[in-house]
Amino acid sequence: MELITLTPADPRYPTALTSAYRNRVVAALAARVFVAYAAPNGKTEQFCREIADWRKPLITFDDNANADLSALGAQTNLQTSKIL
Repeated sequence: MELITLTPADPRYPTALTSAYRNRVVAALAARVFVAYAAPNGKTEQFCREIADWRKPLITFDDNANADLSALGAQTNLQTSKIL
């Protein structure tokens, strides 16, 4: 496993646009993407929809709070009870 750290030109002043760009770049480079939680109809859920459109594996916790991510096709083989 490798970890890559990416930052915009000036990491002291991230914007919504540069953060979204960074997230897309990192997700594009990743073999699979883990999202712990995405609020229904929120920015993170929209980002997960993009990832699902790319047909990239999306992984989340097996929890009722992540039902929308499961509906997108996210793998839910992680159980929160085993972590807490």
